Amino acid sequence: MAVSVTYRLNIFGFGASSDILAAQDPVTTGGLNFGLRDQKVALEWISRNISAFGGDPDRVTLGGQSAGSVSTHTHLRETTCAVGSPFRKAPLFRRVLLHSGTLGTLGPSALADREPGWKRMYEALFGPGTYDMSSPKQRVARLREVPASLLLTASKSINGEVFPVVSDGITVTELSSYLDAPSQLAVDLGPVDLRNLPGRSPSKGIDVLIGVTDLEVKCAQTLKSEDLALNEIEAKFEAACGNAALCAELLQSYGLTSSATSEELKQGLMMLMSDAMFEVPFHVTGKALRDQQQVGAIGQIQAFHVKTGNPFPGPFEGVAHHCVELIYLFEAFHDAFVEADNGNARPYTDPSEEFLKVQKVTEVNGTITPPKVQDETLVAVTADKVGTTDAIAYKRTNIELSHAMQDFWLDFITTDDWVAPGGPESVFVFGKDRGSEMENTADNPDWQKRRQRWDLLASDPETMSRLCNTIRQG
Repeated sequence: MAVSVTYRLNIFGFGASSDILAAQDPVTTGGLNFGLRDQKVALEWISRNISAFGGDPDRVTLGGQSAGSVSTHTHLRETTCAVGSPFRKAPLFRRVLLHSGTLGTLGPSALADREPGWKRMYEALFGPGTYDMSSPKQRVARLREVPASLLLTASKSINGEVFPVVSDGITVTELSSYLDAPSQLAVDLGPVDLRNLPGRSPSKGIDVLIGVTDLEVKCAQTLKSEDLALNEIEAKFEAACGNAALCAELLQSYGLTSSATSEELKQGLMMLMSDAMFEVPFHVTGKALRDQQQVGAIGQIQAFHVKTGNPFPGPFEGVAHHCVELIYLFEAFHDAFVEADNGNARPYTDPSEEFLKVQKVTEVNGTITPPKVQDETLVAVTADKVGTTDAIAYKRTNIELSHAMQDFWLDFITTDDWVAPGGPESVFVFGKDRGSEMENTADNPDWQKRRQRWDLLASDPETMSRLCNTIRQG
């Protein structure tokens, strides 16, 4: 049984300013992060009512991807941060799925950092200089009279419409940077008054399935190789770091050296962005979960990693980008999978300029026919690999991989006595060849290099953030 939750988004769910707090009733101040509060109300409703639909309130799995995963992690944090407190409530879920997002990926942001965007939005609606002409309560009153469509348009003034969880000191309190000290983050989304909520016995520790894709930041694909020069990259890194030794180590770790080609420089920058925005928070959260596991707040933990690339022709073919696992997990492109497995891969979006170039190559070289299956291994040659030997020996068809991913997740969700298939140093990998296997990160050179990069970035979160901003700005 699946339940999809509707909650407030954008400015309505995650808009943040001290103006909103000032306008709230001082006796019943609810804080910010309204979207998270909506989600909690939904979880309480499920706990109370799901049995009427044939569900079991003691067997709820909460899951999310990207921003949804950040929300899921926030609810997990609320459930587990008060271990040992006599006021601790029984969890509203027994397991969580964290896909490509944790606290540290998208927030928590400081409330003070959100104020400039709030002011820009207000003045986009009412004109330059109007912000300082009114009190906080007056500003909120005026905004409440603005049609929702205009608020959405004006909200583009705030961080490009990105609305992370905010540390407001009420619903979310970050005593120290999450990446520096994850145990210092407290969450209290407040009580929910649903009458006749059935009592439940305390649950055992909450099981966690957590993972990321190999190159989350596909937007960094927009970096143009021909525009990249090492001396400019070095200068920007030095300005962002403020630490010559750290700067040199980062450049070396990501292959940003004199021997690198322009394309390799691009790949190194994309890797750094992906690590900083997704892999490092994943790494820090994994450590924090294992610490909580020792005191019983967290049960079984299994990490996963998706290296399988996008199967469809286009600029991201073969890239294990953000959301790529959803292509397989929900099998929304079943017919396209069947065509691709039969050697007729088609793009699922409007053709880009890059794909149009591929089409021209295809016309010159004729129709691509995949080789016959040999030893039950599929050898696939995609259109943009014409004339090269860059072929991957696939262990599964796309359909078979889709079903393997589904089985992996369904086993986690439905098996009552589920036990993590790997140990604390293991990660379940969906490979580039569409195969899957458990890898031991402790004795694997590739994983050791990854962890060294993550630890390097995590050693200075502020520098990591400045580097990301520098790369985004080009």
